[in-house]
Amino acid sequence: MKVFGVISIISLILISMYLFNAIKGLRKIPYLSKVAKGVSHGPLISVIIAAKDEEESIEKTLTHLYEQNYKNLEIIVVNDRSDDETGKIIEQFKERISNDGNVSYQTVHIQELPKDWLGKNHALYQGYLVSKGEYLVFTDADIVFKKETISKTMDYVVANHVEHMAMIPYIICNNFALRSFIHLFLLYFCIFVEPWKVYVRGKKGKGVGVGAFNLIKRDVYMQLGTHRTFPLHPIDDIELGKKAKEMQCNQHFLIGKELIEVEWYPSLKDAIKGFEKNFFGALDYKFWKVIGFTFLQCLFAIYPFIGLLFNDWMLIVHILSLTLLCLLYVSCIRKVSFGSTLEFLLLPITVSCYIYTLFRSAYLTLRRGGINWRGTFYSLKELKELNAK
Repeated sequence: MKVFGVISIISLILISMYLFNAIKGLRKIPYLSKVAKGVSHGPLISVIIAAKDEEESIEKTLTHLYEQNYKNLEIIVVNDRSDDETGKIIEQFKERISNDGNVSYQTVHIQELPKDWLGKNHALYQGYLVSKGEYLVFTDADIVFKKETISKTMDYVVANHVEHMAMIPYIICNNFALRSFIHLFLLYFCIFVEPWKVYVRGKKGKGVGVGAFNLIKRDVYMQLGTHRTFPLHPIDDIELGKKAKEMQCNQHFLIGKELIEVEWYPSLKDAIKGFEKNFFGALDYKFWKVIGFTFLQCLFAIYPFIGLLFNDWMLIVHILSLTLLCLLYVSCIRKVSFGSTLEFLLLPITVSCYIYTLFRSAYLTLRRGGINWRGTFYSLKELKELNAK
């Protein structure tokens, strides 16, 4: 029992540290909807969208962008070897708005993927090559933008001399199981990525990127070497943020849950399948990190629940641990999302689901010798070699 007692104390200390850090840090992150009034004109901004087989969502995304209150806007959509109607839809959209000169609109069609490139990274880079904006926004083909999103963004960017800005969207979840899975991801994002540290200068600072909305000043993007510096990185958004931070540029992270939203996955099954592609990559394809992260998850979010079975002083410790863990969960989720946080009660099950997904991601990657990403296979050897450069 002494061993369990030590583990119980360690778990309590760990949760307490995460809670203290999160409460202190989350206060530093502003809501864009509250800190910016919006402007109608300003520097030219190029919104670059990478689209592969996005026929179900691309038109809606383009329509929302085209209806922005901010008019000095350039929309560039890159059709990355789509096998569906994506290419046709983006060209039809061009015809539809051809007589309106308020917003510039360009399309790029990629037929072949060059060697040593991940599809999305290459598509975003090709979009940059034809862009003209002083600021670039790299985004996805399924994002819903409110009319004032770009207007408020540019108001904030100009006023604060922002050189890189990541903004987290509201992630739509259509059922309880999916919400449990996504909200755990958001919890991990808060406590492990610590996005508030973008505001910290020096070695203690951290770079953060978000695929839904990654804004960067053009000259900064060129100085860091563009996407050519991480052509095969599966988490390109985070990597862009890290590269920008290394340059000590003026980096910001904001909450955009009232201005942008995305339905990341339609179901829990799809979410698990999606995470399988890059979960192992997020840990640099190192199995010892898989073991370490699994142990940390168990200590942090499973063991406190198991401790309720004890009947001595450890029961009090675990009740305190769960109380603090609940406070941590609610604090993080309410900051970045909407809705109920009752799924906290399923945390041990959801964490177990994450552990399964992580090990499956590692197993499939190692067994195949690489990853299948949107119809293209990338060997583990080339992923490691190019991303290590």
